[in-house]
Formats: sequence, structure tokens, C-alpha cells
Amino acid sequence: MIESVRTVINGRFDVVICAHINLLSIAAVAAAAQRVPLLLVIYGMEAWKAPKGLAARLAKRVDAVVAISDCTRKRFLSWSGVQASRLHVIPCCVDAKRFCKGPKRDDLLRRYRLRGRTVILTVARLAGGERGKGIDEVLESLTTIAHEIPNISYLVVGEGPDRERLERKAESLGVANRVVFTGFVPEREKADHYRLADAFVMPGRREGFGIVYLEALACGLPVVASSLDGSAEVVLNHHFGRVVDPDCPVALQTAVVDLLVASERVGPRELSAFSVGSFRARWNWLLAEMNVGNLATHPKLTREPAFQDARGFGRAYGQEKPASTASRVVVDR
Repeated sequence: MIESVRTVINGRFDVVICAHINLLSIAAVAAAAQRVPLLLVIYGMEAWKAPKGLAARLAKRVDAVVAISDCTRKRFLSWSGVQASRLHVIPCCVDAKRFCKGPKRDDLLRRYRLRGRTVILTVARLAGGERGKGIDEVLESLTTIAHEIPNISYLVVGEGPDRERLERKAESLGVANRVVFTGFVPEREKADHYRLADAFVMPGRREGFGIVYLEALACGLPVVASSLDGSAEVVLNHHFGRVVDPDCPVALQTAVVDLLVASERVGPRELSAFSVGSFRARWNWLLAEMNVGNLATHPKLTREPAFQDARGFGRAYGQEKPASTASRVVVDR
């Protein structure tokens, strides 16, 4: 902490970026000491409701806010009092070099006994306090899905305190022979686990965006996302997958079967909206709008890079402005 204070006092910065709303009190002091803009990044549940303490009041004073989804943007606006013009949506990106299509590893197929199986996959932290990943709903739908896809298996990648309960639930539902809990999987093996599956299914309730959906798509899997959270914004069209209400079992079951029998798959070009290059372009535009850093290093864009809303409503990620009426982000120095 002492070293951080010294850095703030003695260093020189162009902007302070606060990566969690609960750290705003520290970030605000740093921005004031440096007399530079303060930018807040918000992700999901931490910003959907007003936080306790000083953070809620400080949120109104930030110079700009970046949300990773329009879902989070709207929920943050509902309580924060921040001007809508100060909010920008920059979705997550996926590294197409790490996550890409490839063969199924034979040793993993043997380890999990998945040879000859049609596999649906969830990659998630199994946290007991937040049963919001949709795993319960998938387990409850497996028997019905098996009527249409007799060789169906469900691969759950991840570890956490809720695993034991989920294993017991699979037993009680009579689907334990169709479910594989892998436990913790190291990052270097994650892409290989995606490639074992035929579809990624995570109809949750608490995703601010959900980078796992992008990783699955990059590995060639269609996805089932949720209409109740930010994951819906990943599904740009039917090639990407389906969006369902996790409280509607028939919709979930139909979507899974539909994807498994369909032949459409996402190609690399379709994922360009979530590329690292697009991510950098959106950030560069915002920093240029805020007059942060050396403007010569930023691309000369006349408007914020737009992005079709995944729900198909025609909204853009961020505030798209014609060049003739473009306004600068207000920065109080």
C-alpha cells in the first residue's frame, strides 16, 4: 500500500482506470492527486445494484464508465445517476490464436468416456452461493433431451463448493451416467475441453457478458445463452446459437436439440466483432475522445465503433455519433 501511494504521488499518469466499483474511493484519490480523468470499468452483478458506502456516491463523479454489456449498462444507469452520454459499452474479446477449431483429443475422450457421445458443455465456477449458471436447469432437462439425442452426455468443466450438491442432484434425477464433472482444468487445457463438445450450454442469470461463450464460439461450438442476463448479447444470429429463458424448460430443451441437429457453425469472420483488434479500436476511440495520452497513436475515427446489439434490437454498443455532431466526453480536470 505504501509503495502504491508513493507511485501515485511521484508518478505521472494520463488517466486512472478503476477496474472494480468497490475500489472507487482509492481510484478517486489517485485521480485527484494526479489531476487526471477517472474511468470506471463495470462488469456485471457488482454494478447491477448500488454498492454500499462511498462507492455509490463516487460513481456519479467519474468522467466515463465502460460496461462490458448493454445489460450491465442499463442496470448501472437505473441507480447510479450517471449521465448516459458518459457510458460506453465495450464487449469482451477472444484470442482466436488460443481458442480455435481443432480435433478432439483422444486421451480426453478416453478419460471422460465420451467416445461416440454427443456432448453438451458448461464451463463455470461451481460456487454454492450463486446457483446462477443454469447447470441445475440443464440437469433437469437431460432426460427429455435424451429422448431426441439418445447418446447425449453433459460435460461440466469447473470446480467449486457446489459440485457435491450438483453430483447428488444428477444421481437423484437418474442422469448421473450422462454427466461428467471434470473438476479444475488448467488454462492451457481449456481449449481442448471446448473441442470435446458439440454445443456450449449455460442458460444462467448472473452473467455480465460471459467470455466463456466467446471461447466456445471460437472453438466452433454454437451456444445456448440466457435472456435474463448479458450473455444474450453474444448470440448475434442463429449461427451463433440460441437465447432462452432458463425458467422455461421446453425452450431450453428445444434449443439444445435444435443446435445439435443443425449444421450451422460460426466462422472466424463472424466473430470479428469480438476480435482483439475490435476491442482495441473501441478502447482507442474512447481514450481519444477523452483526450488521454498521445492522440497520434489513436486511429482517426469519426465515431465510436458500433456493434449490433445481440438481441437484434438494432442498438449499438456505445453512443454512435455522426462526425458532424460528435461530442467530447466531459472531463473535469
